Amino acid sequence: MSFLTDNWVLHLIAFFVILLMCIPTFFLDRIAAYFSVHQQIKTGAVRSATLYRSGDGERSLTDDEIADIVKDYNQLVFIMKRSQPVADPPLASISLDLHSGDRVDILLSGEDLDIMRNKNNKTIVYWAKQDALKTFLTQALHPQP
Repeated sequence: MSFLTDNWVLHLIAFFVILLMCIPTFFLDRIAAYFSVHQQIKTGAVRSATLYRSGDGERSLTDDEIADIVKDYNQLVFIMKRSQPVADPPLASISLDLHSGDRVDILLSGEDLDIMRNKNNKTIVYWAKQDALKTFLTQALHPQP
């Protein structure tokens, strides 16, 4: 074999080794997202959304509000799991009922947000940060006239 042929063979072997190393990485990212505590949702997956305010009742959210809330929810920063929400009952909360039958509650806690996700009759509670959602819930408590 000539130097040129050996060079091409080594490059092809290196290419296939790199390709084989990339395939597990792709699947590991998908598996990690599936088992992560904070799981993103799609706007179309929300069947209905309701805003609850302490002492003021509830109201259904509009499609535009739902789209904004889902966008902000997907961008929130997970901090840590909790055994139960800090504020029980919360002053304000958003409930997202999904087409899958699952439910996501975004609760206004003292300093940030508590997320309570019910999936397959299992409840997961975690502490998260997201300024836009916190502002939305805080303004819901004190609506402007």
